[in-house]
Amino acid sequence: MSKQSALNIKKLLSSLYCLGITSVFILTFWFTGFFSYFDTAIYDFLLNVKISYKPQALNPQIIPVDLNDRSEMILGSRIDDRSAFGDLFFVLQHSGVSVTALDFIYHGEREKDAVLLDAAAGMGPVAIAVVPVPEGRENSSYRELDAEETHLLRRHLWRPKEFGAGNIPRAGTFIMPFNKLSERSTQLAHIGVEPDHDGIYRRMPLFYAWEDGFIPAISLAAALLELGVDGNDIEIHYGKEVLIPLEPDEFISIPIDSSGVVVVPFRGKWTDTTHRYSFDALADARHNEEELNDIRSDILGSLCFVADTTFIKKDIGPVPCEEVYPLSGLHTWVISSILDASMGENTFFRENSRLYRFICIVLIAFLFIFLGMFKKDSVFNIGSIILFLTFTGITMYLWFIMRFIPWYTLGAAAIILPWLLGLINRFLGQRRMQTAMERYVPRPVAQRLVTGNRISLIPVHKELTILFTDIKGFTSWSSGREAMDVHDFLNDYLESMANILFDHGATVDKFMGDGILAFFGDPLEMDNHAEQAIKAAIAMQEKIKALGEKWKPLVGIDLKVRMGINTGEVIVGDLGTKSRIEYTVIGSTVNLAQRMESNALPGGILVSDSTREAYENTAARKKRAAPAKNTLPVPFTFRKKIVQALKGYERSIVAHEVMF
Repeated sequence: MSKQSALNIKKLLSSLYCLGITSVFILTFWFTGFFSYFDTAIYDFLLNVKISYKPQALNPQIIPVDLNDRSEMILGSRIDDRSAFGDLFFVLQHSGVSVTALDFIYHGEREKDAVLLDAAAGMGPVAIAVVPVPEGRENSSYRELDAEETHLLRRHLWRPKEFGAGNIPRAGTFIMPFNKLSERSTQLAHIGVEPDHDGIYRRMPLFYAWEDGFIPAISLAAALLELGVDGNDIEIHYGKEVLIPLEPDEFISIPIDSSGVVVVPFRGKWTDTTHRYSFDALADARHNEEELNDIRSDILGSLCFVADTTFIKKDIGPVPCEEVYPLSGLHTWVISSILDASMGENTFFRENSRLYRFICIVLIAFLFIFLGMFKKDSVFNIGSIILFLTFTGITMYLWFIMRFIPWYTLGAAAIILPWLLGLINRFLGQRRMQTAMERYVPRPVAQRLVTGNRISLIPVHKELTILFTDIKGFTSWSSGREAMDVHDFLNDYLESMANILFDHGATVDKFMGDGILAFFGDPLEMDNHAEQAIKAAIAMQEKIKALGEKWKPLVGIDLKVRMGINTGEVIVGDLGTKSRIEYTVIGSTVNLAQRMESNALPGGILVSDSTREAYENTAARKKRAAPAKNTLPVPFTFRKKIVQALKGYERSIVAHEVMF
């Protein structure tokens, strides 16, 4: 296997390891609802940004009519006896309103019901609210429907076409208006809205199942009455959409989940819709011809959504964009988006599909593996940042332009977690490499190496300069000395030699008793490794003179060191077994360097002809590059050629003694 293939496999395994840990974290967070929680928080924040930046009003076809606290105070008893409702219905009837949606529950009978019923009989299509009681919540507080109520409710069931498997919420019973008013309705429709787990209203069920059909939400019912579409003609594609037919091959698509729930498409705050009426203004207009004419010209052909928005009735709750919001506003936003869609403008919020999410995760994993193959930290880090910013940008585009609800936290975690793990893994790898390198080279050099291009010690062929040293007569001298004397001297000697070698960029391969094997040119790249080896040897010999003067009176050693240098191709890298491995050099070049050392004079330096030639080539390059800077005399010369007949070599070897 080649060096590059081994490196690639190592990087691939490292990336897969980081992805595996990331997967464990992601699955853990996913099961705890962490991603869902933060995606909801992001959605709320971005919805507020969207609304603050560009608020929009309801579709102009919709006219909200609010029974607010002020209206209730003005109308007083007229609300209780329902005469105000009769007046309101009269105004709506004579104003040519196309559809009326009544978000009220009319309990029992009142004194002025006859007036109310007469006015209701003359109105156009009317959707009247019923309150669903979810199955399982029935108790003594809710009575069962009587036979007449059951019959009335069955008349208003929808039986649309269904596709796929869904779990529409079922109603156990309903709170109904009094029967005579129910008989006047075009459609009985539910106003059931449940908050999310955090108490905020973001979604609305479009249907409640009952018996063998569905009771629609008042928003859906009113919109279909406005469009002239029969509820039995729609299609429910669970987990995808509700299709409302308009023309042949033309549909309105309402995105839903498997429970038939739609995300309320808020586009503004309550106060952003200024084209609305108070209940008392319309009710009083029956008795003021001038006001009636003004109102008639304004609401002619409109869809009027009449709702109780009084604070005391508590039909209010927090929504993402406001802490106190009349829940009737949820219905009007759904109606608004359906009417917008009928005009070709899609304003619904959609969830990202499972396919999109799967593609994102797979693509992120693939790109992370790709980035992990780069050994440069800068490429890995910058690539990860670009990936994160790209994913963020796509999410923002899909939200602000395409109206897809942000699916962000899991994807962002799939980028950030492996990036952090990759950083940690790279840092630890560099620390391990640096620690290993510090056995051979100085710490600053080791730091440069692990942050540079070569951070692998996989064996390679390379031209280096090898240096061997050995103390003359060390074995015989040490055999008659105290162990601590030998130890103290040898530590001082080896440390002094190692420091000089490090100063000249050498790598100390090993200490062999009193001998030293070092090489120049790896892992730190060096184009003048022969020159540096010679200069290091000279500096070592000069230091040895000082050490000899220091230690001779202490331990009686006559310190003389032989040094041999050779330049040529070697195999350099981590070599050994699984249990023991060393960063070393092997090859005939190493053997010849040792022969140079064994044939050198005590206190001398013997170099091969290839080392002399490499040095002279380096000197010539320097002189050509900067002639003026190479006028100083060379601090050493090569003595006459010495032809050696060395063991293991058939031909004589040309060597040179360094004179310094």
